[in-house]
Amino acid sequence: MKNVIYLFFIILFSPISVKGQEMLSPDSTICFIDSKEADYQFTAKKMGDGEIDGFGEVISVRNAIMNFGERARNGIWTFWTVNKPEEAPLQPDEYVIYGTINPAYNGELAMLFTFKATDWEKIQHVDTVMVADGKFCFRGKVNDYNPSILAVGNYPKPTRSVELFLDAGKIQVSLDSLSVVGTPLNDALRQFEKTMKKYDGMQFKSDSINKMLGMSRRAIRKEFIKQNIHNGIGRLYCYKMNYYLPDFEELYALADDTLKNTPWMLAVLEEHKRDQERMNKLSQMSGETFKNHIFETLSKKRKELRNFVGKSKLLVVDVWASWCGPCKKEIPHLKKVYDDYKDKGLSIVSVSIDDSDKKWKEAVDKFEMPWEQLRTSSNEEMKSFMGDYLIGGIPHMIIIDKEGIIVYAGSALRAEKGQLQNLLNEKLK
Repeated sequence: MKNVIYLFFIILFSPISVKGQEMLSPDSTICFIDSKEADYQFTAKKMGDGEIDGFGEVISVRNAIMNFGERARNGIWTFWTVNKPEEAPLQPDEYVIYGTINPAYNGELAMLFTFKATDWEKIQHVDTVMVADGKFCFRGKVNDYNPSILAVGNYPKPTRSVELFLDAGKIQVSLDSLSVVGTPLNDALRQFEKTMKKYDGMQFKSDSINKMLGMSRRAIRKEFIKQNIHNGIGRLYCYKMNYYLPDFEELYALADDTLKNTPWMLAVLEEHKRDQERMNKLSQMSGETFKNHIFETLSKKRKELRNFVGKSKLLVVDVWASWCGPCKKEIPHLKKVYDDYKDKGLSIVSVSIDDSDKKWKEAVDKFEMPWEQLRTSSNEEMKSFMGDYLIGGIPHMIIIDKEGIIVYAGSALRAEKGQLQNLLNEKLK
């Protein structure tokens, strides 16, 4: 909070001094201990007994009035304990966090952020304690719908942080090793992350095996989410997953109403609705007349798409960019297709959507494609071209026949997989 005046009025690890107590006045102070309002007499006794062994702050009068009304016109004292002791047996609906960190962080604030179930980007509550002797402690009611964040340190100093679930029980956190153990959700999450980390590190020389491995990893993650969709772990991975449309629809059907109505889930739903609409329109594009666009060549000359249409039985327009890994991986296979089918009536032209003229030319030189290279000459032209041909991602391919009719438009035909060849065998008989 802005305009906060920090008054360090105690010596850490020692009872609060009489002078410190005198700074409190029942007529001018509202007291808060660890984010909860406390009675003045109760607070004064805690201070006198040395149980509040941390530091306090005075919230400025203006901010106090704005947040707490006229009764706070003299300001508010708030206190944070260094370590909250476990004063009573842990209840079934409570958690306690025992945290450790390098003693270099002594005197820093450990902050525990919880987030709203309906919007994971909005903070619900922040609990704060001070690090002492490399230790800190939090205790509270279970809040495990979504993950919380525990953090110590602020930029430009290094920040140590972990995601964790506030499910019932004793949670051990090491911010040095970034480990969280001790309760069912946290243990299950760390075990799954450990398994997937080992799985993700596996690589083989064979591209086909690596593809199968990638598909397996995705299937494992999806199955894990399905099995856990009604607990915090499943919801967390559902939130983190990069979706294919079939995966999303399957998981969305299993989600509870709160999850379905979070802003990020609604955004994903809307995005996939747009993708589905685009796919439907793409399928209807076959049979339409091509739309002309103006591009520039490597030598900065202007050329139009119509300059290439009708010069061969089929024209393949390959849309790519120097930064697109799948695009570059497809080029050697596309060169092989060109060699095999150029005498049967195939021609190819590449259209790059690169922003950088330099990187585009470097990539063209590297791959030595034996056909015309074009680039959209402005952001406006690129948006117009991609809009007309419903290009949602690259690589993307447009195939136009001799009469200027679109035979295919989309990203499903890959020379690497033999799909392009199947279409060419049909159309270039």
